[in-house]
Amino acid sequence: MRFADTHLHMTEKSVSYGYPDLGEAELLFSCSAQREDWGPLKDLTIPNIVRFYGIHPGYADQWNTSTRDALSAIISEDPDARIGEIGLDGKHDAMDRQLAAFTEQVVMASRHCRTINVHDIGCEGDILKILKKYGKGCRSIILHSFKGVSVRQYEGLECYFSINPRILGKSEEHIRDIVGAIPLDRLVLESDAPFTSREFVSMGSFIDRLSQIMGMPAGELAETALRNARRSVQ
Repeated sequence: MRFADTHLHMTEKSVSYGYPDLGEAELLFSCSAQREDWGPLKDLTIPNIVRFYGIHPGYADQWNTSTRDALSAIISEDPDARIGEIGLDGKHDAMDRQLAAFTEQVVMASRHCRTINVHDIGCEGDILKILKKYGKGCRSIILHSFKGVSVRQYEGLECYFSINPRILGKSEEHIRDIVGAIPLDRLVLESDAPFTSREFVSMGSFIDRLSQIMGMPAGELAETALRNARRSVQ
């Protein structure tokens, strides 16, 4: 089964642990969390990698002039570089630093028309404000581990909604409500490997299970999500 994984961390040494079909992926969106990830990410030679450089909200204390300039240099020099994992997280402190880091990275992505991969834990209102104010120039916006808040709020933005195996911990009715609200041409799938949930066995099994709940063939779901993933970064 051909598939795209639109959020994982290939620079983590344990990325393949518990991910038996990693080698079958057609497309892998590899995100970074902190500055020290950028060098190893750049050095990856896997041909189906899409590289996302960024500062995760959990590492917002790393965001300063030096880091901003280093990221700007990467984006300016590499037309295939994207920005992520960025965002806001209500479980972490220093919200002022998080807001500054997220805003400046969105501005940079918008200026260079790059795709961003966005993390959101309990901060949807602030994220929406920033994206609507500064993110309209982004090539696209991938909402990582989308949890089913109103899709309509994102109208006017070039958004893709990434579903994670964590969703399988919810009832089938709830899953159908979440996924059913997403336009089929905006649905993408992810593992977040190696930070996978207990529901994750493989991407193939995730796609099989989700397709059963959605009432569509697994191959069709995989192909649709792969096509959407490709479009999000073209």
